[in-house]
Amino acid sequence: VGSKWGVWFKGKMVCPVQFDLIEYQSSAGFVKAHTGDKTGYLTEKGKIAVPAKYKQVRYDQQGKLFIARDGNRRMMIQPGGKVVFDGQCQSMGSFQEGILYAKINGKVGFLDTDGKPVVPFKYEAAGPVSQGMVAVKLAGKWGYIDTSGQKLIDFKYDMPNPFYEDLAAVPIQ
Repeated sequence: VGSKWGVWFKGKMVCPVQFDLIEYQSSAGFVKAHTGDKTGYLTEKGKIAVPAKYKQVRYDQQGKLFIARDGNRRMMIQPGGKVVFDGQCQSMGSFQEGILYAKINGKVGFLDTDGKPVVPFKYEAAGPVSQGMVAVKLAGKWGYIDTSGQKLIDFKYDMPNPFYEDLAAVPIQ
């Protein structure tokens, strides 16, 4: 209808024509809705999952929630709009094994799906989570922690690799 979009579900209009663009994302069961330079999400049945008021929004399939961004502000939003984390972050990753990478005030840590810190924000960098472990950098050296932040392997390596089938190759100079 003109240059505005709405949502139809099984032949019935479930969301009035009001958005500048709608993108269907079938794997998640949501539609991305754009109004001007703002983005949000709707359910396939036209209910608002995340209001179209954010600069960027993406759905995290593993975490079962939305990650929104406005400038340096990042939010974790449950379907239905409940914000479980809202803070100043330089970056925020995707969920891996129940935790999500975030960088706050130049330090890396991890959040759970409730937006609570499970690994303190004290690391310089982090690798991917693999087999319940993650390589993190502290004082210029890499070591490994578990998904609750407990140190598993000392910080003495120059370059990490993720674990695969219980093995990780790491060089020492």
